[in-house]
Amino acid sequence: MVAAPATGGVVAMSSAKPATPAAQEPPANTAAVERGRLSDTVSQYGTLTYRARSDGSPYPVFNQARGTYTKLPNSGDQIGCGGVLYRVNNKPVVLLCGSTPAYRALSQGDSGPDVAELNANLVDLGYATRAQLDPSSGSFSFETASALEKLQAKLGEDQTGSLALGRAVFLPESVRIANVAGELGASARPGAQSCPPHPTRSRCSWPSIRRSRVR
Repeated sequence: MVAAPATGGVVAMSSAKPATPAAQEPPANTAAVERGRLSDTVSQYGTLTYRARSDGSPYPVFNQARGTYTKLPNSGDQIGCGGVLYRVNNKPVVLLCGSTPAYRALSQGDSGPDVAELNANLVDLGYATRAQLDPSSGSFSFETASALEKLQAKLGEDQTGSLALGRAVFLPESVRIANVAGELGASARPGAQSCPPHPTRSRCSWPSIRRSRVR
């Protein structure tokens, strides 16, 4: 069966071919078709949740900045790629989308998969065109620095054209905040895990993606 959405309900259509009418079969009865809204519905039980990884656990975030938490998100906040996750010493820690964790400072002349993800973010966010900056390039070029300066200007940061360690967090996708375990004024320590490795992830600070799934 193939189900398709319709106004006020669901239409189910069979993928089988209709049978061929038999020879000399009497004409079928007919009736007028009236246009209207579908009123029948089909209910399914399930739990609608936000998930990040395949096992349902959220993404952990490892802070690399040193100082004091001066701004934290609220539960339920949605943060997209290029958005500010939190602030340390009033400096933004920006979310960039990618699978390689931030582990070093990046500047002109560097190369690697983390640089490729930075380039892809800068193009996707509109700070450079594909003609100006190859989003698949793993080289930190002059064009990378120029695009990064535009991002820094939007964030109100000094336009250095380089990315210091702790100024960005790489996660696979945009996120929705479930719970915030940190507190304003608390110390931000490099390498500290914001989400403790608890099986239920009940105190996860940086949780799951925006996409909803039924399980």
